[in-house]
Amino acid sequence: MNKPHIICHMLTSLDGKTTGDYLAAPETEPGLLAYETTHASFHATACLAGRISMEENFTFFQKPVFDSNPTLYSREDYIAEQNLNDYLVVIDTSGKVAWQTNIVQYMERPPAHIIEILTHKATDEYISYLRKHQISYLFAGNSELDLPLALDKLYRLFEIKTLIVSGGGRTNGYFLREDLIDEISIIVVPVISGDDNAVTLFTGADNLPTAISTRFKLNKVETLEGSCVWMRYHDKHQ
Repeated sequence: MNKPHIICHMLTSLDGKTTGDYLAAPETEPGLLAYETTHASFHATACLAGRISMEENFTFFQKPVFDSNPTLYSREDYIAEQNLNDYLVVIDTSGKVAWQTNIVQYMERPPAHIIEILTHKATDEYISYLRKHQISYLFAGNSELDLPLALDKLYRLFEIKTLIVSGGGRTNGYFLREDLIDEISIIVVPVISGDDNAVTLFTGADNLPTAISTRFKLNKVETLEGSCVWMRYHDKHQ
């Protein structure tokens, strides 16, 4: 299987939370800035996140509005744009995100073309909706996500060689369960969340083999401004 080099790059509190009120604390701001700087240092052509992250940050849980007589398309991958320098890959297995355009702009990053990762649970109406908005999509699985297949297609069809995974805990957990993460990069800010309901770095990984929980090797630790720390771990098998 061909696949991009995969870096899970995240920002967390001292107690390992990736969401919550601590993100608004003044002590977190240097970490947020460092997160963007370190993100750019990987020179990746694509970043991946899950549906909920995209709806929280871009479409605000709106519902897609379908045409009354949508055009029906064959269930084949659709490449609207390729040979670009920036892509945003979204795991959206059932097809729910209500995109209004085929590019997104996040903070100071360059505009990124959207690539939806679907399963065959996605409706014909949603596929027509994506085509109408000139949004690329790939099929990876029937009713369940076939993540290795999705990565193979991203590598072959879009020539994505390095992929940054910055999802919620469940999306990150997909990659951990499939043993597909090459590096873990974490910016830790000097704030404790204390929120038991906040999302952690990886969730839904309770069926992991014990060995995987110790399979990463510390490669680098760097102290950053504002008492933040950048830690990088590599797959110990590489």
